[in-house]
Amino acid sequence: VPLNKILLIINSTLAFGTGHHFTTKCCLEMILYLKSIEFIPKNSIDVGCGTGILSLAIAKLFRARIFAIDYDVNARDIAKLNVEKNGVSMLVKVYHSKGLKGNFLNSKGRYNLILANILYRPIKSLLREFYNNLECNGYLILSGLNLKQVKDIRKICMQMKLRVVRQISEDNWGGLLLRKL
Repeated sequence: VPLNKILLIINSTLAFGTGHHFTTKCCLEMILYLKSIEFIPKNSIDVGCGTGILSLAIAKLFRARIFAIDYDVNARDIAKLNVEKNGVSMLVKVYHSKGLKGNFLNSKGRYNLILANILYRPIKSLLREFYNNLECNGYLILSGLNLKQVKDIRKICMQMKLRVVRQISEDNWGGLLLRKL
């Protein structure tokens, strides 16, 4: 591994997220941007974690704790394996959960970073929950959206007092980095 790179070992099998699709690359780029502005994730959650790739990136890049949640039991199990393979079991905790629901998650309070590389409908249905669980000045990374969907989500976020910090796109895919005002 080159000195300026971080190795992520990913076994995807039945879960999404190897880093090859733009939606995942977009999130990784947003994470690197947060590092460049010296943001410190203190209480983070990766919603719809799939293989856990974004959680692994947060853990390794920032040496920060993060919750990785997925509704798909197979994804949860694969994420757990990837966490172990990457040696970040002390930083990444993987749970089965739908959205930000669940006794353990609710007891943890607000997050200063929420990541969601999932589909449009789940993002849209979870936006209010994301907003309510995001600390003031916290960041929200959204991806898994086509450009039309990005436009729709942007409108909703602006009404909720989530400011667009960055938007990146490739072909018909887009991602957003938002900050709660």
